Amino acid sequence: MAITDDQVRRILREVRENGRISFTEVAGRVGVPRQVVAAVVEEAVAENRIRLTATVSPDLLGITRYSYVLISTSGPSEPILEALCAMRETCFVSAIAGTYGVDAEVRVTSDEKHQDVLGAIRAIPGVSGVVCNVYERILVNIDSPLPSPAATPISFDDADRSILLALEHNGRATYRELGSAAGVSAASARNRLRRLLHHQVVKVVGLPVRDHLIGPPALGLGISVHGNVSAALVEEIRVVAPEFLAVSSGAYDLISTISADTSEELLAKLDALRGIEQVNAVDAWSHLRIAKELYGAHELFKSVSLP
Repeated sequence: MAITDDQVRRILREVRENGRISFTEVAGRVGVPRQVVAAVVEEAVAENRIRLTATVSPDLLGITRYSYVLISTSGPSEPILEALCAMRETCFVSAIAGTYGVDAEVRVTSDEKHQDVLGAIRAIPGVSGVVCNVYERILVNIDSPLPSPAATPISFDDADRSILLALEHNGRATYRELGSAAGVSAASARNRLRRLLHHQVVKVVGLPVRDHLIGPPALGLGISVHGNVSAALVEEIRVVAPEFLAVSSGAYDLISTISADTSEELLAKLDALRGIEQVNAVDAWSHLRIAKELYGAHELFKSVSLP
């Protein structure tokens, strides 16, 4: 059966939102046979265009401070990227086009630790300046559970940890495989995963490997607004389907990420944002090479002690 490029994109969009979604369900939504869905997903994984993986809420391990750092550079970016990628506290690192040369997202457990990390970044050879935007509230993140510090903590043991680590390597691992990794039965693995999903501390996604995608690079956005960031303003911004959106304090009132299949679609999203009455300005930068994008259990567990 012939399949259109639009249908391929719709299939991968469904899997990005839920990496364990039934292929039969996706087939019904897109209007193609189940076998076609399976073939599209398997090809995308084999070609390293997506990773079927698990992402976890940093709340699970007490991470409370999140920030987005724009870094001015002098000289080549590669040594700076390598130094940032080696830092346990960074979950996202990219070389960007624009006023700044590199950006990074930092996640830590305290304000004191946050200052230590910023100092370490400023000390990297070739870094000539740092602009820090602290996330006050994360409103949209399609690739990871949203932080919810007010949520009731859930019990979490080594078996749960093993299940998450196994899912990070294969988001569609069977319950038997997850049970084997955790030393529990398949039924226990199923119940444990369902509990973690129900409490929204884990999300299984088809994370794009952006360097292998066709189309324009994703754009990072710094948005300045007039007045408060109201629910009405957030709903207007949601119209452009941001991948990420956070209220921030620093150089910008909002930090966001948007992407599109074509440059024309990307321009239309930027025009829509700039046309919002409460938006004063939108600064944009292209993610030319994403060197690190890890939101999974392994990255968090190695940087924070398991409670």
